[in-house]
Amino acid sequence: MRKYWISFLIWILLTNLVSGSRRPQVGAKPIGLGSVFISNPEDAFGALWNPAGLVNLGKITFDYDLSQGGFSVGLPILPSLTLGTSFFDLNSTDRFIIDQATNPIGTFGSDNNQVVFSLASKFGPRLSLGANLNLTKNTQERQLPSYDLGILINATPSIRLGASLREFGDKSREPVFDLGMTWRAHRYFQLSNALDTTTWRFRVGTELSFRRLSLRYGSIFHLDGSRNWSAWSAGSSIQINSSEISYAYVEDQERENRHFISVSFTLGFPTDNETNNDNKQKIIRASHAETIANQYNLEIELLLSMIKVESAFKPDAISKSGAVGLGQLMPPTARDLGLRVPDYENITQPNHNSKIDERFNARKNLEGASRYLRMMLDRYHNNYALGISAYNAGPGRVGENVPSIRETERHVGKVLNYYYQYKSKPDLKNQDLLKLNQAIKFR
Repeated sequence: MRKYWISFLIWILLTNLVSGSRRPQVGAKPIGLGSVFISNPEDAFGALWNPAGLVNLGKITFDYDLSQGGFSVGLPILPSLTLGTSFFDLNSTDRFIIDQATNPIGTFGSDNNQVVFSLASKFGPRLSLGANLNLTKNTQERQLPSYDLGILINATPSIRLGASLREFGDKSREPVFDLGMTWRAHRYFQLSNALDTTTWRFRVGTELSFRRLSLRYGSIFHLDGSRNWSAWSAGSSIQINSSEISYAYVEDQERENRHFISVSFTLGFPTDNETNNDNKQKIIRASHAETIANQYNLEIELLLSMIKVESAFKPDAISKSGAVGLGQLMPPTARDLGLRVPDYENITQPNHNSKIDERFNARKNLEGASRYLRMMLDRYHNNYALGISAYNAGPGRVGENVPSIRETERHVGKVLNYYYQYKSKPDLKNQDLLKLNQAIKFR
């Protein structure tokens, strides 16, 4: 039955290639990226571009667009299920007090609005689907409900494909169909593109992120020759604790307004351990380790189990064979993953300076280990036992079954044992997750 519904939704996406939309573009972050938010929606506003992206939210997210006049809320219910709602003004040209294109602040009118109810779910580590119900209020004409559908496919650990069909079902408006792809070339850099089959606009956007600052640039090209100019945009975001402020500037002859501002706030969830511990109401936000696990589509329980068995959460652990760090990376493997590792005469005596041997950089080591584990799981069709075996013994020694190597058999057994413990005992998982995050934070 699940396969039937997935096939049905994909069929709808691919058979509704028609044109036109009256929904304004919402969110300074996607606007600054050249409106390329089909394969990489990463906040609550993402539901308005591709509703499938909501499922990637790790915590409650509230976004407010000061320029458009609208907000979105994303609420993760389960690890694979997220709900959302949005409400915004459909008039994109009105400005607050000063009616000029340089004014980034818009008004929030009540005579022409749309409310959106969203649902997104994961179907395994590669596929996410989402849907919106859109209810429009217009004082001059009666509007019927419309619908959005979205799909995200994690083709590889670094490439994500997306498609969205927006605002279909209401004969008074024409739907929009977009295809997109995002390539995360580096943890600090990603390149995205999208094709709007409605107006045949091809959009390209790049984002450079480092710590709390993100910089974006986007370009829009008219492939049908209807315009003799191209548009471009630039934007930035800065994170302040659990909030983020985004700004975008657009140079486009079709746009009256040039400046856009939006803000985002996130809330965490109290764990069972904290709730029962003298009623302390600490809030845990998505941790560094969870963020890395999500980036590579790994269950945090699996990644946590791997690191516990590999290094017991010790960033400076060195094995007898010369493997180093949280993920116990050997020099050749680490180099293949992009880490800087010098040539050693004796690999069992490495240089502990993390600037010389980046395996001693806890975060880079964990990211490399996560990427390598994802590669092994992809190679063996997400079979955990075979993927773990390949991580430990090397993919050349793993066929259709766990290799008959005593050390590897014991290793796989330990990892899976901890995995099931973490699944059934949230307190134990949170305790060890704290250890891993502390190892990343203080190294």
